[in-house]
Amino acid sequence: MKNLCFREFRVRYHGDLARIEVSQNELERIFDKTIRDDIVKKFKEVGFDYVSVDLQGFRSGSLNDVLQKKAI
Repeated sequence: MKNLCFREFRVRYHGDLARIEVSQNELERIFDKTIRDDIVKKFKEVGFDYVSVDLQGFRSGSLNDVLQKKAI
C-alpha cells in the first residue's frame, strides 16, 4: 500500500480475507482500475483468497466497535 502512495491505511486480517481501510480522502483512488488490480494481485500473491475495501474508510478505534459488540 505504501508503494502505491497511500498515506493512511490499515489492513485487517480475517483468515483468507484482507480488509483494507484507507483514509476518506484516498478512498476514491483505491477504486481506480489500475490501482485496484495491482492491490488484488499483490494480496493474492501473499496468500489471501479475498481482498475487500472497508467503505467506511480508515478510522481510529474501529476494531473497538467489533470488540464491544462481542462483549454484549
